[in-house]
Amino acid sequence: MSHLLRNHAPITPEIWQEVDEEATSRSAAALGVRKLLDFAGPFGWEYSATSLGRVGGGIPSQVAEVTARTRQVLPLAELRADFALSREELETGTRGAQDVNYDTLDQAALDLARVENSAIVDGWEEAGITGILQSSPHDPIVLGDDPRDFALRAAAAVAKLR
Repeated sequence: MSHLLRNHAPITPEIWQEVDEEATSRSAAALGVRKLLDFAGPFGWEYSATSLGRVGGGIPSQVAEVTARTRQVLPLAELRADFALSREELETGTRGAQDVNYDTLDQAALDLARVENSAIVDGWEEAGITGILQSSPHDPIVLGDDPRDFALRAAAAVAKLR
């Protein structure tokens, strides 16, 4: 099944490849927070949750000697951003144009990256995501207003990790 419904669009596989490459190039640079973590993926449409390797407490059953323990998992959030591309503009790419207008695609890719970066750092309670800030056992170091002090604050943060 084509979850992206590409087969319903009047777009050639070559144009889809260009669109994919454009989105990937825009997203890769903007997804900087992934570099702070052990990131794995993408895993595809069928992958729904990551096992935490733990189970919950015992749940009684109809038979006294039998209990169940549910596995704890971290469900995935599926981000989507709507955008529109002109079919005529896309066709210029198949004719060799080097300046295809991908502005709406680029903006959607950047918006998705911004949301992912924010969810990783700040968390997103409604999506069940706990961020780095909530998970860190360290007290925050206030950056301050003077950019000349930023390096000192960064050094203090690194020193606390040791």
